[in-house]
Amino acid sequence: MSVSFSRTVRALHSTDSRSLMAGIVITSVVFGLWCWWFVAAEVPVYEVTEDAWIEAVDAAHRTAAPVSGRVVEANLEIGRWVEKGDPLVVLSGLRAARQLSKEIERREGAGKRLVVLDSIRKVTEEGADAARLGDRKELERARADHQAAVADGRLASAEVERARQLHGEGLVSDADLERADARMAQTKAIVLSWEAEIVHLESEVRRNNSERSRALAEIDSRVAALEAEEGIAGHGSAELASELEERTIKAPISGWLGRVSPCRPGSVLIAGDLVAVVIPDGDLKVAARFRAGPGLGRIGSGQPARMRLEALPWMRFGQIETQVVRVGQETVDGLLSVECRLLSDHHHGADLQHGMQGTLVVEVDRMSPLELVLTLAGKPRGRPGGERTAALASGERR
Repeated sequence: MSVSFSRTVRALHSTDSRSLMAGIVITSVVFGLWCWWFVAAEVPVYEVTEDAWIEAVDAAHRTAAPVSGRVVEANLEIGRWVEKGDPLVVLSGLRAARQLSKEIERREGAGKRLVVLDSIRKVTEEGADAARLGDRKELERARADHQAAVADGRLASAEVERARQLHGEGLVSDADLERADARMAQTKAIVLSWEAEIVHLESEVRRNNSERSRALAEIDSRVAALEAEEGIAGHGSAELASELEERTIKAPISGWLGRVSPCRPGSVLIAGDLVAVVIPDGDLKVAARFRAGPGLGRIGSGQPARMRLEALPWMRFGQIETQVVRVGQETVDGLLSVECRLLSDHHHGADLQHGMQGTLVVEVDRMSPLELVLTLAGKPRGRPGGERTAALASGERR
């Protein structure tokens, strides 16, 4: 009996020793693997923000009321497709319309009077040209008659000289000499009369030309006044037409109405009030804002990111895979702007829409658990090519 008990005790001691050794070996292996993982493995480091949303790649257009006025027509329905130039809201413009009608009538009246004055000026100018031509011909005829009279006077003077010579020789009677003198005196009188006529005609021509020029200048002055009136009326009508055009608020681009004003016919819009936000049809992107402290210098183009939407259950749709494409160069109110493109093959069937909000997670680095612990402890970590200190945000997650 004692021998059997001793053997049993020795067997138990042998089994305990083997179990202890096996436990030590297993623990050593596990600890070694953990140490290897702790030193050599790499885990991702993230920057996280809950200020993220989906928006159209092409910027949404905010349409505001350019002028104040009472609404007479409103075509605002959220989700309605509009083409560029479609009227969204029409504001009352009765006063401007009446004034525009008056300005148009004024411009048309001035235009009609200009047509009449142009005709009068044309007729007056043609008459002046004809009168100048007649005056010139009459003056030329008078000058020709004057030249003929001068020639006759020279001939009469020569005849008188010859008659006097012959009279001195006794070949011509006194009566013939007197007739020659009388003829010379007559030709001189004719020459003087034609000279007076020429002076009179030249004076008449100058007076007539002056009167014609004055008449044309008066017509030109009236034309200039009417042209100025037509221009003023045209400018006024253009301004009023522009004002009326502003009172018809149109869609600036083709797209969907994502946000609209609650205005209805009869309500009043103040200049600057939002009328609608038109969202262009096309690709979507993710926009986000990170705290500048931890995010500045760590987030860069090309980094992978994931977005979890608030409106969709992530257990069903998962997370949307994205990639950072742009990072703001300056901070605004301590926030850094980041844009990501959607990876088209990783939507998980989600119907993405402009304005959806969610949480964006950007993978900014990879490091070993040891480096992560040292970083969290505020100690520098070594990397090939230099030393740097990693400052992890309190919102970082594995």
